[in-house]
Amino acid sequence: MKLLYTLIILLLVLSSCSTQPEAKDCSGVEGGSSYLDECEVCDADSTNDCIQDCTGVWGGLADNCLGWVDCPSCYENTSSMTAIVLDALSGVQMYDQNDILAAFDIDGNIRGIALHLYPIPFGLYASSGLYEIQIRGDAAGDAISFKYYDASKDEVLDSGTGYTFVIDDIIGDVVTPHEISVNN
Repeated sequence: MKLLYTLIILLLVLSSCSTQPEAKDCSGVEGGSSYLDECEVCDADSTNDCIQDCTGVWGGLADNCLGWVDCPSCYENTSSMTAIVLDALSGVQMYDQNDILAAFDIDGNIRGIALHLYPIPFGLYASSGLYEIQIRGDAAGDAISFKYYDASKDEVLDSGTGYTFVIDDIIGDVVTPHEISVNN
């Protein structure tokens, strides 16, 4: 019996000496409370944690999120436009994979959002990009305006270029795109 008590005491002593060390936090402190936020900053201050901007980028700076949504089924008819976007002052082509060209009616309804055509394989615009947009409407004669989102500047630029909607119209092509000038 004495031997049993000795073994139990010995086991208790040994088990109390073999406690696992606490895990280290991101700053290397055992049992610390620091953690990595979504921007890979390690600290214990939750008031400075990085947040997503309106485009979903952690720590991003965009605050001009558009919420532009195309509705192909909202209108009965279309016209098709291949366009190039130019800076109205310099005449320089504006194009980036994250930029957006959209068509609007006079009430501010979206009538189409362009697809990127890149890279153009031949001609004057070879290796650059153009936009293909289906402009929608119910009746001919609607006044259409354009807006261009420049993602690099996080700005929506208005265009002085307009279009009068014509059912089944084809405006511009890869060789001679329709020019849309925007105020940069």
